[in-house]
Amino acid sequence: MSQTTVKPVKPVKPIVDLNFPYFSLVARLRLGRALWLTGALLALGLEMFSVLYFQQSLGLRPCLYCVYIRQGALLIAIGAFWAAILPQWVIFRLPGHLLSLAGSLVVIIYAFELEVLNARALHWPQAYAPCGARPGLALGRWLARKWPGHFSPQGDCGVDSNWSFGSFNMAELLLVSFILVFCALVVGLGAGIYQRSLTGQWPFEASAR
Repeated sequence: MSQTTVKPVKPVKPIVDLNFPYFSLVARLRLGRALWLTGALLALGLEMFSVLYFQQSLGLRPCLYCVYIRQGALLIAIGAFWAAILPQWVIFRLPGHLLSLAGSLVVIIYAFELEVLNARALHWPQAYAPCGARPGLALGRWLARKWPGHFSPQGDCGVDSNWSFGSFNMAELLLVSFILVFCALVVGLGAGIYQRSLTGQWPFEASAR
Protein backbone atom coordinates (compact mmCIF):
# COMPACT_ATOMS: atom_id res chain seq x y z
CA MET A 1 0.00 0.00 0.00
CA SER A 2 1.24 3.46 -0.85
CA GLN A 3 1.54 5.89 1.97
CA THR A 4 -0.08 9.29 1.59
CA THR A 5 2.12 12.17 2.61
CA VAL A 6 0.38 15.06 4.30
CA LYS A 7 1.84 18.44 3.55
CA PRO A 8 2.19 20.70 6.56
CA VAL A 9 -0.27 23.56 6.63
CA LYS A 10 1.35 26.96 6.66
CA PRO A 11 0.04 29.27 9.38
CA VAL A 12 -2.18 32.04 8.11
CA LYS A 13 -0.62 35.42 8.55
CA PRO A 14 -3.00 37.75 10.44
CA ILE A 15 -4.29 40.87 8.72
CA VAL A 16 -3.08 43.00 11.62
CA ASP A 17 0.25 42.12 13.16
CA LEU A 18 -0.44 42.46 16.89
CA ASN A 19 3.22 41.75 17.64
CA PHE A 20 4.06 45.09 16.06
CA PRO A 21 6.15 47.16 18.53
CA TYR A 22 3.38 49.72 19.08
CA PHE A 23 0.98 47.03 20.28
CA SER A 24 3.64 45.69 22.63
CA LEU A 25 4.19 49.21 23.94
CA VAL A 26 0.45 49.65 24.57
CA ALA A 27 0.30 46.28 26.30
CA ARG A 28 3.13 47.30 28.62
CA LEU A 29 1.84 50.81 29.32
CA ARG A 30 -1.60 49.63 30.39
CA LEU A 31 0.03 47.54 33.14
CA GLY A 32 1.59 50.61 34.78
CA ARG A 33 0.02 53.23 37.05
CA ALA A 34 1.53 56.19 35.20
CA LEU A 35 -0.77 55.89 32.16
CA TRP A 36 -3.94 55.53 34.21
CA LEU A 37 -3.07 58.30 36.67
CA THR A 38 -2.21 60.62 33.79
CA GLY A 39 -5.55 59.90 32.14
CA ALA A 40 -7.45 60.44 35.39
CA LEU A 41 -5.72 63.75 36.10
CA LEU A 42 -6.28 64.96 32.54
CA ALA A 43 -10.00 64.13 32.76
CA LEU A 44 -10.34 65.94 36.09
CA GLY A 45 -8.27 68.81 34.73
CA LEU A 46 -10.63 69.14 31.77
CA GLU A 47 -13.62 69.35 34.11
CA MET A 48 -11.93 71.95 36.32
CA PHE A 49 -10.74 73.93 33.30
CA SER A 50 -14.29 74.10 31.95
CA VAL A 51 -15.47 75.50 35.28
CA LEU A 52 -12.63 77.95 35.92
CA TYR A 53 -12.13 79.21 32.38
CA PHE A 54 -15.37 78.89 30.45
CA GLN A 55 -17.77 79.31 33.34
CA GLN A 56 -16.07 81.71 35.72
CA SER A 57 -13.65 83.60 33.47
CA LEU A 58 -15.65 83.86 30.24
CA GLY A 59 -19.06 83.79 31.90
CA LEU A 60 -20.36 80.92 29.73
CA ARG A 61 -22.97 79.13 31.78
CA PRO A 62 -23.04 75.33 31.29
CA CYS A 63 -25.98 73.87 29.41
CA LEU A 64 -27.42 70.41 30.00
CA TYR A 65 -25.20 68.81 27.36
CA CYS A 66 -22.15 70.55 28.83
CA VAL A 67 -23.05 68.98 32.18
CA TYR A 68 -23.35 65.55 30.56
CA ILE A 69 -19.91 66.05 29.01
CA ARG A 70 -18.51 66.89 32.45
CA GLN A 71 -20.13 63.74 33.82
CA GLY A 72 -18.45 61.74 31.05
CA ALA A 73 -15.08 63.23 31.99
CA LEU A 74 -15.77 62.35 35.64
CA LEU A 75 -16.57 58.78 34.61
CA ILE A 76 -13.25 58.56 32.76
CA ALA A 77 -11.43 59.82 35.86
CA ILE A 78 -13.18 57.31 38.14
CA GLY A 79 -12.38 54.45 35.78
CA ALA A 80 -8.75 55.48 35.40
CA PHE A 81 -8.29 55.88 39.18
CA TRP A 82 -9.82 52.44 39.73
CA ALA A 83 -7.50 50.86 37.16
CA ALA A 84 -4.50 52.64 38.74
CA ILE A 85 -5.07 50.88 42.09
CA LEU A 86 -3.49 47.69 40.77
CA PRO A 87 -3.27 47.74 36.96
CA GLN A 88 -1.49 44.37 36.82
CA TRP A 89 -4.74 42.71 37.92
CA VAL A 90 -7.63 42.44 35.50
CA ILE A 91 -10.22 42.89 38.26
CA PHE A 92 -9.00 46.50 38.55
CA ARG A 93 -7.80 47.21 35.03
CA LEU A 94 -10.72 45.85 32.99
CA PRO A 95 -13.58 47.61 34.85
CA GLY A 96 -11.56 50.83 34.86
CA HIS A 97 -10.90 50.46 31.15
CA LEU A 98 -14.59 49.88 30.40
CA LEU A 99 -15.65 52.84 32.57
CA SER A 100 -13.20 55.06 30.73
CA LEU A 101 -14.54 53.81 27.40
CA ALA A 102 -18.10 54.54 28.54
CA GLY A 103 -17.12 58.01 29.73
CA SER A 104 -15.41 58.88 26.47
CA LEU A 105 -18.45 57.63 24.54
CA VAL A 106 -20.71 59.88 26.65
CA VAL A 107 -18.51 62.86 25.81
CA ILE A 108 -18.56 61.99 22.08
CA ILE A 109 -22.35 61.61 21.99
CA TYR A 110 -23.15 64.87 23.75
CA ALA A 111 -20.39 66.82 22.02
CA PHE A 112 -21.98 65.76 18.73
CA GLU A 113 -25.44 66.72 20.00
CA LEU A 114 -24.04 70.07 21.12
CA GLU A 115 -22.46 70.66 17.72
CA VAL A 116 -25.81 69.98 16.04
CA LEU A 117 -27.50 72.52 18.32
CA ASN A 118 -24.70 75.03 17.70
CA ALA A 119 -25.20 74.67 13.95
CA ARG A 120 -28.94 75.18 14.33
CA ALA A 121 -28.46 78.26 16.51
CA LEU A 122 -26.08 79.79 13.93
CA HIS A 123 -27.60 78.77 10.61
CA TRP A 124 -31.19 77.63 11.24
CA PRO A 125 -32.47 79.60 14.23
CA GLN A 126 -36.04 78.61 13.40
CA ALA A 127 -35.10 74.95 14.01
CA TYR A 128 -33.29 75.66 17.29
CA ALA A 129 -34.74 74.14 20.47
CA PRO A 130 -33.22 74.29 23.98
CA CYS A 131 -31.65 71.07 25.24
CA GLY A 132 -33.33 71.10 28.65
CA ALA A 133 -32.53 72.29 32.14
CA ARG A 134 -32.58 69.21 34.38
CA PRO A 135 -30.37 66.09 34.30
CA GLY A 136 -32.40 63.05 33.40
CA LEU A 137 -30.60 60.39 35.45
CA ALA A 138 -30.77 60.13 39.22
CA LEU A 139 -26.97 60.25 39.43
CA GLY A 140 -26.94 63.48 37.43
CA ARG A 141 -29.50 65.06 39.75
CA TRP A 142 -27.47 63.94 42.78
CA LEU A 143 -24.31 65.51 41.34
CA ALA A 144 -26.27 68.70 40.59
CA ARG A 145 -27.38 68.89 44.23
CA LYS A 146 -23.94 68.13 45.66
CA TRP A 147 -21.86 70.31 43.31
CA PRO A 148 -24.25 72.74 41.60
CA GLY A 149 -21.41 74.92 40.36
CA HIS A 150 -20.02 71.99 38.38
CA PHE A 151 -22.97 69.79 37.43
CA SER A 152 -26.08 71.98 37.48
CA PRO A 153 -27.30 73.22 34.06
CA GLN A 154 -27.46 77.01 34.07
CA GLY A 155 -27.50 78.05 30.40
CA ASP A 156 -28.89 77.25 26.98
CA CYS A 157 -27.19 75.09 24.38
CA GLY A 158 -25.61 76.93 21.48
CA VAL A 159 -24.77 80.22 23.19
CA ASP A 160 -21.04 79.37 23.20
CA SER A 161 -20.88 78.70 19.46
CA ASN A 162 -18.84 81.88 18.88
CA TRP A 163 -15.94 80.60 21.03
CA SER A 164 -13.21 78.97 18.99
CA PHE A 165 -9.75 77.51 19.27
CA GLY A 166 -8.19 77.89 15.86
CA SER A 167 -10.87 76.66 13.47
CA PHE A 168 -12.63 74.50 16.08
CA ASN A 169 -15.46 75.55 18.34
CA MET A 170 -15.86 73.96 21.77
CA ALA A 171 -18.04 71.04 20.66
CA GLU A 172 -15.83 70.23 17.65
CA LEU A 173 -12.68 70.30 19.76
CA LEU A 174 -14.23 67.94 22.31
CA LEU A 175 -15.54 65.67 19.57
CA VAL A 176 -12.19 65.30 17.80
CA SER A 177 -10.22 64.93 21.05
CA PHE A 178 -12.43 62.25 22.57
CA ILE A 179 -12.76 60.27 19.36
CA LEU A 180 -8.97 59.95 19.56
CA VAL A 181 -9.22 59.01 23.26
CA PHE A 182 -11.90 56.42 22.47
CA CYS A 183 -9.80 54.91 19.66
CA ALA A 184 -6.75 54.73 21.94
CA LEU A 185 -8.81 52.95 24.61
CA VAL A 186 -10.16 50.49 22.03
CA VAL A 187 -6.63 49.74 20.81
CA GLY A 188 -5.49 49.23 24.41
CA LEU A 189 -8.40 46.90 25.13
CA GLY A 190 -7.73 44.95 21.94
CA ALA A 191 -4.05 44.58 22.79
CA GLY A 192 -5.01 43.37 26.26
CA ILE A 193 -7.49 40.80 24.93
CA TYR A 194 -4.90 39.51 22.47
CA GLN A 195 -2.25 39.23 25.17
CA ARG A 196 -4.73 37.45 27.43
CA SER A 197 -5.45 34.91 24.68
CA LEU A 198 -1.72 34.16 24.48
CA THR A 199 -1.09 33.82 28.23
CA GLY A 200 -4.21 31.73 28.94
CA GLN A 201 -4.60 33.22 32.41
CA TRP A 202 -7.89 33.50 34.24
CA PRO A 203 -9.35 36.99 34.74
CA PHE A 204 -8.38 37.24 38.41
CA GLU A 205 -4.77 36.23 37.89
CA ALA A 206 -2.02 38.81 37.59
CA SER A 207 -1.09 39.58 34.03
CA ALA A 208 2.12 38.25 32.57
CA ARG A 209 4.94 40.72 32.49
